[in-house]
Amino acid sequence: MTLVYSLFILLAVICMMLFHLFRLIRYKAYANNENRIAAGMLSVTVLLLLLDIALGGESSLRMTMDVAFLLLPFMMLASTLWKPEHIKIVCLVSVAGQIVLMAYYMLCLAGIARLYPVHVSAVVLSVSCIAYTITIAFGVYMRVRDIRMIVKYGNALQILSLNVELVYAVFINVVPVLILMDLYPDQSPGMFHCVAFLLLISHLTASSIRIATESYFVLMRDHERKIMESMKITQADSDNAGINEVYRHVYERVLEYFESNRPFLDSNLTINDVVKVVFSNKVYISRAISKYTGKNFCQFVNCYRIAYAVKCFHENMDLKITELAQMSGFNSVVSYNMAFRLFMNENPSEWCRKERAKSKIKKK
Repeated sequence: MTLVYSLFILLAVICMMLFHLFRLIRYKAYANNENRIAAGMLSVTVLLLLLDIALGGESSLRMTMDVAFLLLPFMMLASTLWKPEHIKIVCLVSVAGQIVLMAYYMLCLAGIARLYPVHVSAVVLSVSCIAYTITIAFGVYMRVRDIRMIVKYGNALQILSLNVELVYAVFINVVPVLILMDLYPDQSPGMFHCVAFLLLISHLTASSIRIATESYFVLMRDHERKIMESMKITQADSDNAGINEVYRHVYERVLEYFESNRPFLDSNLTINDVVKVVFSNKVYISRAISKYTGKNFCQFVNCYRIAYAVKCFHENMDLKITELAQMSGFNSVVSYNMAFRLFMNENPSEWCRKERAKSKIKKK
């Protein structure tokens, strides 16, 4: 029974890993950082589980604990509450923990170290679930202002997403309770243990789908179309002061993100990437940028890129056009030239030549 349960855990994680790898290979549009991180963490988890099975004995509870390493990172990857830098830190810490545990399992296999008692797994799993809940509570607390704004002016999917986060937190804390009920007197995986694992793996599967499809809610596949349909600014449209306040907050968050993180240097940057960071949606971001700059999203991004290219050129006038285009986040020299003419009203080659001439005159 223990071996069957252990193999089921391994198979479930392998299926999730293959799902993410398939999405990355088959659908290039979904090849974002969240998908890559999820696929990488699942791959590490598979290696950890294989080592655990090799140790033998009462491995099912240890394997459930091994899978619990994914809880916090996957929740953050699938959520809109967290900034990318926070997500990266948590994922790195989680992977580091898995690597340390793998090293420990290898020492146990070599007979150098002694395997820890089975009840330690239950304690670690319980602590993981509690940490998960505390993290969600902290994330909600830190974004109270944004959440209030979403509840008041946001779309149905975003509001539903917040409720889903809370439901996940409640269900995930049932896991350690069920496992502790099953731990004594019989240490073999019983009914409660199996139910606990099903809850755990269901949560991770739901998070995987949310990450892979970039959807706010696991059941919504074509989420962008539904966001547009659900975006009915009824009360806000009748309250100009209210909607203007929303646009102002959204624009301020976009500016802060662009100034501090320089996302425009990524040639693959899309408005969907900005949506996740500023906790808004495509409609509000587009309207806010248009209201305060008179530009669409692409023009807004290219404006930052051209300004950065100008700055780089003034710092090093030996840079070529191709180098400036690549450094500032453009996919090609053609798109760089078009954007430069639009914002500088001049050919980039001519502008560079004039700037070099001005620099020589100043030196004389």
